[in-house]
Amino acid sequence: IEGSVVLGVRGTSNVWVGTETGFATVTTGLGNSAFGNAALFLNTVGNNNTAIGVSTLLTNTSGNNNTAVGADAHHFSTTGNYKSALGAQALRATTTGNLNVAVGAAALRLNTSGSENIAIGASAGYSALGSGNVFLGRFAGASETGSNTLWIDNQSTDSSSAFIYGEFDNDFLKFGANVSISGNFEVTGHSAFGDGGGVNVSPYYGVDTSTGSAIAILEEIQTHTDTRTPFGMLLALTVDPVSAPGYDGDPPASAP
Repeated sequence: IEGSVVLGVRGTSNVWVGTETGFATVTTGLGNSAFGNAALFLNTVGNNNTAIGVSTLLTNTSGNNNTAVGADAHHFSTTGNYKSALGAQALRATTTGNLNVAVGAAALRLNTSGSENIAIGASAGYSALGSGNVFLGRFAGASETGSNTLWIDNQSTDSSSAFIYGEFDNDFLKFGANVSISGNFEVTGHSAFGDGGGVNVSPYYGVDTSTGSAIAILEEIQTHTDTRTPFGMLLALTVDPVSAPGYDGDPPASAP
């Protein structure tokens, strides 16, 4: 009867609750659970899937070990495996991608075949088509279509102004905010700063623990037009300011 709740056990160890849930499963689907109108509607041989909400995993046919919670979540999934979607329309367009995690309404909504993406936040990774991306925050990386990127933000931005943006395949990380460090800071390569920026180094004098000699540390490093100035060697010096004479701010007697 249209609009009524239908209970069924078609297939093996399946649970169907709701109108047209598991409609296409006759004998072969195993260990599936569907709750909501048309959930797992086209499932035929898929196993161990959980669908909660109207039209969740609606077109899944042979995908296994998927979880969808929220109206239209995983709507177009067909054969992908080990995907988790929590939120209305999360992973809605995905078809064959594997090992994706989307938490939040419309997270990874347009992803079709990308794999191993993680999106947490409403519309996080909304347009993501690639693989290996991580999106954290509402609208984080909403326009990203590539692969192997990191986005942390609470609004839709481009990579130049994102709160935190990274590229896993290039070992690249960028901060779009002021950064305060209360502990030690070590640079093993070259440092790069934008025009007009700088690094304040305090205290001004210390002891090079490898030689025991006093050294002077620059108070400020001011950038110029060359954003690849090699200050990394300076900042990487091992310094023990506590034992440095003149730690109160006066130059040590042996300082140049």
